[in-house]
Amino acid sequence: MHLYSYGSPVVEPGESHQEEALRNKDLLDRIRNLEAQLAIAKLEGTTNPPPPVPNAAPKRLGGIISKTRFLGGTHWMYSHGAFDDIAYLFAKSTRHPSGCSDASSEQVDDITESMEKCKALAKSMKAIPYSQWLANPCFRDAVPVKGIADQLVNAYFRTSESIYRILHIPSFMKEYRQYWDQPDVSNPVFIVKLLLVMSIGGCFYQGPDSTHYRVESKKWIFAAQSWLSTPFEKAKLHMSTIQIQCLLIIARQYCSISGDVVWIAAGTLLRTAMQMGFHRDPASLPKIGILQGEMRRRLWATIIELNIQSSIGSGMPFLITEQEWDTAPPANIDDVEISEATNNPSLQSQDRVTQLNINMVDLPLRLALLLLHRPFAAKGMKDPRFYYSRKICLESAVTILKYPSSEPLLANQSVDNMFRDDYAQLKIVGGGFKSIITYTSTIIFHELHTQLKEDGPAMVQQTKDNRDSLKQCLLDLLDLSVDRVTLEENNVMVRLLIVITLSLLDSTEKGVDPEPVVLDAAKKSSLLCYNLMSARMAETNASLPVEAGSHNALDISEDPLGFGMDFTMQNFGDQDIQGSWLKFACDDGVLWH
Repeated sequence: MHLYSYGSPVVEPGESHQEEALRNKDLLDRIRNLEAQLAIAKLEGTTNPPPPVPNAAPKRLGGIISKTRFLGGTHWMYSHGAFDDIAYLFAKSTRHPSGCSDASSEQVDDITESMEKCKALAKSMKAIPYSQWLANPCFRDAVPVKGIADQLVNAYFRTSESIYRILHIPSFMKEYRQYWDQPDVSNPVFIVKLLLVMSIGGCFYQGPDSTHYRVESKKWIFAAQSWLSTPFEKAKLHMSTIQIQCLLIIARQYCSISGDVVWIAAGTLLRTAMQMGFHRDPASLPKIGILQGEMRRRLWATIIELNIQSSIGSGMPFLITEQEWDTAPPANIDDVEISEATNNPSLQSQDRVTQLNINMVDLPLRLALLLLHRPFAAKGMKDPRFYYSRKICLESAVTILKYPSSEPLLANQSVDNMFRDDYAQLKIVGGGFKSIITYTSTIIFHELHTQLKEDGPAMVQQTKDNRDSLKQCLLDLLDLSVDRVTLEENNVMVRLLIVITLSLLDSTEKGVDPEPVVLDAAKKSSLLCYNLMSARMAETNASLPVEAGSHNALDISEDPLGFGMDFTMQNFGDQDIQGSWLKFACDDGVLWH
């Protein structure tokens, strides 16, 4: 046995010292070589980025750029190729190409003139000085007389509150009665909530002075926005602030106050609620009573719903995952069964579910199915492997358009004298239905146009009856667009879109050149919209006169750098581009990858 220390070299028996020296030198050389290679590798690692992961899927961010906004794949302007034929028709007929007849050129000029007049009218209506309410809102003076206020509050609780749970009805009504007993000493926070409640209820109000109160509703929304925009102090971290933010988002959507960009406000609402701990279930928080805990659960469910819907509507991401909250769903408790003194609430169902409740709950589900299958449905027009998505999209679009009325017609009520039911009224004045009209008309037009191509000229007349029911859906949308422009809508492009699609379908069925048919229909539509908007402008001025020389502080559409955004006329594109009166931003050639 050989004994040696850790530092002594191992010498094999019979090995000479010369051979040992050579072997040690060889080992040292190899070590120096490895150290040099390691130093070079470290140096290269600090200057060059690591190579990409093999077979990694390339990043793709689908969407379009419209003015200063990025619009994702679920936005209504993202057509997935449904309007390629129409875009081609416009490119051919609206730029005065060589060989274009004088009559066609004159029609294009007439359409352009009418559309510019509509845009000017829309800006004039937007110039009504709501900015005075932003500068110095007088909340108490804005509340109408008690008789009207009662109707507006009741309309809110009959409609919106039954869908988006925000308020505890007995608590709100108690403050409401106290307000009318002593209005001068009421809490300004309650008055702001009351104004927003009435602005939402005003969408369903159909009295003889409904136009006046729709104008007033916009003033109330601006006043509430002014209150909410003041420096956010710690005192505002209160449940009432969350309720006001929720009400404000819904009011902006219902009353068309930049409702298509509420995703920004919904994000602020989400972060405010998380700052106050609404994303944690009240059972895990100390000293939370039954009523407060249930209200927190209700509000969190409403906040999540508003964020989901605004994300879909704007085509933007949903900025929270399910793993980031543990708040339980709200319980099925009637408001009168729960109060500050409640210890063991009894669960019970709502006494009556209206058709409006059913429609408004089913609508987001159908819309989600439509948007989920829409990219594949576009492929299903040519590839039978995607036929299921094509079928689901069409069924969802038709179902959305065929929802039944909220209330049946009374036996002693004539059709001519009846008020519209709540759902029909919301379709006419609600800002969110602009995108729904575009979604559904896109799907139905694409289906009809594809069927015409598949049938061919020989079978067009034989299969006409099969298409009439779908064409009737577009005609119903056309009537709806007239009602919307008559009462509230400033976006005449939606109606123009439906008119053009119907004209193209009719000319294809008859086998005639679509260009003169489309131009004639577009000319009549633009003139009709101008007349309807002119009448509405006169009625609005009678309700709230515009002072000479007044200027809307919010109007940034005339930005000299071209970065302004016109929230009034959300057209498909810039009307000034290449002299065209309709430049489709939904043309899939402008996708941003």
